[in-house]
Amino acid sequence: GIAVPPERRAVLVAPLLSSLADDYPAVRRFAANSLRGLDRQLQLGLAGDLAEYDFIADAATRRDIERRLWRAWRGTEVELTEPPDWLRGHVVAPALLAELRTRARANAKLIEIGE
Repeated sequence: GIAVPPERRAVLVAPLLSSLADDYPAVRRFAANSLRGLDRQLQLGLAGDLAEYDFIADAATRRDIERRLWRAWRGTEVELTEPPDWLRGHVVAPALLAELRTRARANAKLIEIGE
């Protein structure tokens, strides 16, 4: 794997926070677990809200906690560095991500994958 110093991993927080709003519970679960790990490493101050986050809770409950997490993240004084080379060009802008999710929901088909 690629070794990335912990202080450079802070660039992953925003994409992971965005992933908490994903339609798939598995994506939300992995994002929350990754955020918990980053919070332990970088002391971001997200642990309290992350402890309350339940990836299978109803959407309204999740949204409330997601908003609190975003506020907490924006309130940190973590200095972001340039993304590592392996991440450049792979992070989707939040506005585009929201548009893609809206389009996906409009075209969604109910599937069961046995999660």
